[in-house]
Amino acid sequence: MNTAEKRQFQRVQFFRLTRDREFVPVWVFNKQPQDNAVTGLIVDISESGVQVMTVWEDRPQSSAWMLHLMDSAGERMQLPAVRLDYVWSAQHESLYARTGFRFHHAQEGAAGLLQALIADQPQHVLRCQLTPVFQCHH
Repeated sequence: MNTAEKRQFQRVQFFRLTRDREFVPVWVFNKQPQDNAVTGLIVDISESGVQVMTVWEDRPQSSAWMLHLMDSAGERMQLPAVRLDYVWSAQHESLYARTGFRFHHAQEGAAGLLQALIADQPQHVLRCQLTPVFQCHH
């Protein structure tokens, strides 16, 4: 996970996506880094969950996450976070991880909302930030 960093400039994550046999550069600006937060791109959506691309070293490994949507400037969108459950993770093009998540319980309309937001984006990807949900065990 990310550790506390002493950076002079904001953290920027770069992804190289393949679209119609061409490489499309996508940058994710993380203006408000938080401990344990993972920055990524939503690359696939279904009615039951999402797939998120992250840097391999930062790949999600905890069992429960909150998905926060981000705009192109790196600010969190004014939308409620979506609770996700980790399902699997696989290495993708050696630098990245593609991680599958299931919506926690039935997230009524979550898939449709995410698909509509992606359709409005110039590169048809949606930037996001994942934060782990720490569960208390008594």
